[in-house]
Amino acid sequence: MAYTADGKKVRKGMKVWDRPWMSDRKITVQGVRGHYLLMGNDSAVSAASVYSSKEALSLAKRVLIFGGTFDPIHNGHLIACRTVAEGLGISKIILIPSGKHPYKHDITSAKHRLDMTEFAVENERCFEVCDCEFNREGFSYSADTAEWIKEDICRKMEEVYWMIGEDNVTQIPKWYKAEEFVKQVRFAVANRKTSNEVFDGTDEEKEIMDNMHIEYVDTPIIEISSSMVRERLKEKQSIKYLVPEAVERYIREYNLYK
Repeated sequence: MAYTADGKKVRKGMKVWDRPWMSDRKITVQGVRGHYLLMGNDSAVSAASVYSSKEALSLAKRVLIFGGTFDPIHNGHLIACRTVAEGLGISKIILIPSGKHPYKHDITSAKHRLDMTEFAVENERCFEVCDCEFNREGFSYSADTAEWIKEDICRKMEEVYWMIGEDNVTQIPKWYKAEEFVKQVRFAVANRKTSNEVFDGTDEEKEIMDNMHIEYVDTPIIEISSSMVRERLKEKQSIKYLVPEAVERYIREYNLYK
């Protein structure tokens, strides 16, 4: 049984509304398969990503989620976030420093990374910082965080976009609880995909890939990375313009990355 984002039961022949980029799109449902709507031409969309009327679509708000270790957060992160948000008409960006990472172990303490992230956007009205992953036992997985966000901090009528880099698009189906993850969020991808790379995965992963709602946004290519910042600090080189001034002051005050 499938329901639209505004809670209406979907049936074959029903007209629903979607919002690709900044335009509205009307869809006639060709069939229903589980939580997905068949649109013809072998394409499908999640029922949770469409609305029962154009009026319901117009009421929906958008929020952009960007998670990372932020060790440390840098200007490249902030430039990409703001560019993607503007491209998709999003006015709220939530930054989520990762908690206990399943693959990265040698990272700076949670408190320092959270504090740096908060200082980085302290004067930015469109940014918020969420510490939800620090309050969870065990490893922090994106699927669990997305579920928590949808249930606890975002209203039913909010469209949650999860920001990822272009190189992560084909990796999502391999992530923990990927099938559930792609039902919870849409994906905002920094930089438009220009290659015709064929996805190489299992049949199950290919189905997950087909069900991903993806929107690409052109962003400036900023060659800054957290590892670059850490390396420059170790070499006693300047990090001016690479990180917000408040983050640089914090790093100097606590003598990080030496």
